[in-house]
Amino acid sequence: MLDAHYSHRQIAKALKVSRNTIAKIACGNIENLCQSSYQSIWDPFSDEMLDGIRTGKTGKEIYIELAKRYKTIGKMTSFYKYIAQLAEDAGLKLERYHHRPIPLPDGTTIPQDFDCIKRNGVLQYLWNGLEISQSHLDYLYRKYPIIPVLRKRILEFREIFRWKNPYLLFLFIDNCKEGDNVKLSRFADGLNQDLEAVLNAVVSDLSNGFVEGINNKIKMVKRVMYGRCKLPLLKAKLIGRRWDEVTSITDFCG
Repeated sequence: MLDAHYSHRQIAKALKVSRNTIAKIACGNIENLCQSSYQSIWDPFSDEMLDGIRTGKTGKEIYIELAKRYKTIGKMTSFYKYIAQLAEDAGLKLERYHHRPIPLPDGTTIPQDFDCIKRNGVLQYLWNGLEISQSHLDYLYRKYPIIPVLRKRILEFREIFRWKNPYLLFLFIDNCKEGDNVKLSRFADGLNQDLEAVLNAVVSDLSNGFVEGINNKIKMVKRVMYGRCKLPLLKAKLIGRRWDEVTSITDFCG
């Protein structure tokens, strides 16, 4: 169209794009214009990250070193995503643990000479009763005495709704307050503050779950129609009236 001497305005109108886009394509290199100009905030540190990965450092160690050297860096969440993709693109392995294998007398090392349990495994044990090894269980109970207490409280809380017994609720609140754990005590205080609603949830089979999100839906429909339609159409949209039931289009549109 440019070779046919169409104006930028005519081309933009025909292709439904802005005249600035036409001007850029007419004066520049199309291949360069089509390339993405996005640059991550971590791109300037990519070489240092690669050096840290090659020396066997973990992602957290690399992030701490960068934070000490440069004051203005991004958040840790975006850092982990970037460095994981960087290691994958470079064909390198990013160490996840600080542990270093102990060399054997012959100079070789065992790939994994330690036994670990992930945080998700602990949470699955607490909430879903996932079976874990006895050695892990003994270590957790010895290292974190709160874990058996949390497991017991979770089971007690489930028994409340299983038997729908309000007396079990009062017993659960007292047990939470008796311990030294501040967070459990605060949870019990929160139950006491809204005790009537909690009791209703325990003894009643009724629920307001079916109305969750309805307010957002009504507001979304209302805003889409704002300035163009009246209340009868809003009512029809919400209660599902059929279009052939509409007597007059003027009843719905302003």
